[in-house]
Amino acid sequence: RGHAQALFLLVQREWQEQQRREEEHAAKAECSRQQSQQGTATSPPAQATRATVACPRGHVLKSLGTSRDDGWICDGGMRLGRCRSGATSQDHSQGLQRFRCEICDYNLCNKCYWAVHSPADDAERGRRREEER
Repeated sequence: RGHAQALFLLVQREWQEQQRREEEHAAKAECSRQQSQQGTATSPPAQATRATVACPRGHVLKSLGTSRDDGWICDGGMRLGRCRSGATSQDHSQGLQRFRCEICDYNLCNKCYWAVHSPADDAERGRRREEER
């Protein structure tokens, strides 16, 4: 009886792991499909792959993909001057990959997320700060 229960638990874990892999594969395929429809790159810039992006209060943003596509607004405008995807209202965010801080209710679209690491964007932000002084 103990052997049968152990075997059942092993099979159940295997099945759950297989389900997780299939869901992950399907999510990646959907993301890739949406990115190709939007004409966006499928991978981030090389210099940004090791870095993480945080909200203004320092919490690391979590990738939600398009799993919570419930009408959200990208906060890239506050950080970059404008949202790189144009997601300035809830109507514009449908189908966009989302990075989120739940604690601060802070969201970035895929383009703004990776633009945070772009040296060109850093220079532009610095120029704007100098102009404001």
